[in-house]
Amino acid sequence: MHKQFLRVYLLLIVSVIGLLVGFGKLFETLVAPQDSYQVAVRELFDQASLTSQPSLVTTLPREAVQFPQAIAEQLRQGNTVAVKLADERLTYYRLDGEILLALGPLHDDSSLWAETEHHFTAIFYTALALLLLLLLYPIARDLLRVQRAAMLFAEQPQRLTIDVKPTSSVYPLAHTLETMSVRHMESEALQKDLANIVAHEVRTPLARMEFVLQSIESHIDGKYALRLQKDIDEINSLVEDYLAFAREQYQQPEINLQRLPASTLAAQLKDKFAVYQSRINISFDVDEQSCVYDLQLLQVAVQNLLTNALRYAKQRIHLRWSINDYECRIMVSDDGVGLKDKHQALKQAFARGDTGGDTMGFGLGLYICHQIAVRHSGQLEISRCEHLGGASFEIRWPNKLPLPTV
Repeated sequence: MHKQFLRVYLLLIVSVIGLLVGFGKLFETLVAPQDSYQVAVRELFDQASLTSQPSLVTTLPREAVQFPQAIAEQLRQGNTVAVKLADERLTYYRLDGEILLALGPLHDDSSLWAETEHHFTAIFYTALALLLLLLLYPIARDLLRVQRAAMLFAEQPQRLTIDVKPTSSVYPLAHTLETMSVRHMESEALQKDLANIVAHEVRTPLARMEFVLQSIESHIDGKYALRLQKDIDEINSLVEDYLAFAREQYQQPEINLQRLPASTLAAQLKDKFAVYQSRINISFDVDEQSCVYDLQLLQVAVQNLLTNALRYAKQRIHLRWSINDYECRIMVSDDGVGLKDKHQALKQAFARGDTGGDTMGFGLGLYICHQIAVRHSGQLEISRCEHLGGASFEIRWPNKLPLPTV
């Protein structure tokens, strides 16, 4: 990229220098008269005062011409002064003792030179602007193509083909973006294949194991059967977590925000987790109001929080859903051992808390909750529950529908 920058920079410098030299030569050829000469007026006066031969310089008495005070002062100091007459001609004056030397009147072509200089200045800057446009337009065009490709990739990941020539200064950036898109799509395809493997190749032997366990359950000790069933359930939970993670990462379904009663989701959660009430007291405290949320996505998030709490809770889990005009909050708390200063890290994929137990997990549940909270324009907060003594997980998001897009 440094070489590309130096190439553009040197091209600009050489082009500007060439333009300056070219316009200088053109000005000398077209405007400057070939038979014009420059003669110092002071030398003409000096020569006239030293010789008695006829010349263009005439002598006048000092009082022959009445000058303004400023011009008279300059003449007394020995300076040569040009005075423009009414017909736009110039007469030059200088004092030589008590004699006033006068040269002229002469034709004044300075206005013509000034006008010509203004025209050439305007032409020069116009040419310079056109030159810079000619040099910079291809770069701006290619950058715009790269920007559009990046925005297209952000909206819908896909293999990119950017129309930028290898000779362009922007080509390394465009080529890197194309390579990145190819690698991303290959990675996504690999993740989808892995998700299919998990869904089919892992669940099938698990189903066989569960069938065998049911067949031999009456012939083995109950605690071993319970341990095996718990392990099978844990693996099934890991499979569900991974599949949910894969869907969240690579499918990104469009969020469907609606204003719904909180009781709609709460009733589904109560029904699904009623089976655990025999060993864990799960209490629900839900405001009887409506709020804005995606029913399917928020159900996944709260289920993950409750499932996570079931792994670590001793006796109690409490879900509190509070709603006001501006914000919605769902807090899931438990009376487990809590977390050890890894609150932010647990929001990352495959991060796990160190609880010292034998619980299993890929560390995907909280990451999925965090992503769903972000898609609701909210956040996931992790802290310690002062009331129950364990961990507390809170999803909060604004209670308003997004503005319609034009």
